[in-house]
Amino acid sequence: MSGSLNGKTEKAHIPSIGVCSPRGDISNHGSISPLKCSASTEKDFIGFAVLSTPLFPLKGKVSNHKGILMKKLAAVLLALAVCAGGMYSGVRPAEAKTTGAAEARAQKDLETARSRLDAFMSKHVERCNLAVRPCKTQPSISKRNGKVVASYISLDPASISTEVLPSDSRHFQYIARVKYVENHFESVAATREEALKGPFHRIKSRRLTEIARYTKGKWSL
Repeated sequence: MSGSLNGKTEKAHIPSIGVCSPRGDISNHGSISPLKCSASTEKDFIGFAVLSTPLFPLKGKVSNHKGILMKKLAAVLLALAVCAGGMYSGVRPAEAKTTGAAEARAQKDLETARSRLDAFMSKHVERCNLAVRPCKTQPSISKRNGKVVASYISLDPASISTEVLPSDSRHFQYIARVKYVENHFESVAATREEALKGPFHRIKSRRLTEIARYTKGKWSL
């Protein structure tokens, strides 16, 4: 392009526009120049030059935001863990105290049940010895081989043994395995009077086992 200025004719200089080719050369409207692409450009995966640092700063920012979020999340989790630990440490002693009180109460109830069972069995054996027939005060009389035999049955209070167990039934708080000895006595003489007078000898014994039940603070057989 040319123009006239002060009577002189000059050519206007139009700078050429450079475009990076796929090989990295710069072409001026199709002409190849020996200039290369500057160091500020990088090639993408298809070979074209792109500006990575000035135009694409997003990757670094995302990484920074991600790091900040991870730190905040870790802080939140730590705070929750501390709170949970405080709540647990606050509840645990209360639970232990409640459990200890329940165990103490159960032990006291068991001791009471055992004490009442001993008293119950002592009276039970005493009543049985009075009610059983034949008994010591009212022996039976029979004849054997031309002799008169006086006999009676007696329960031995000293032989009583008990074992208190928890009950699976909702009707009974405890059950107990009760054992005692039943003794059979005889006196053999020529006459009735002599047989009743004695002495009586124990001729056999047998161990009896019964199940007692505890409900509403009382034992029963």
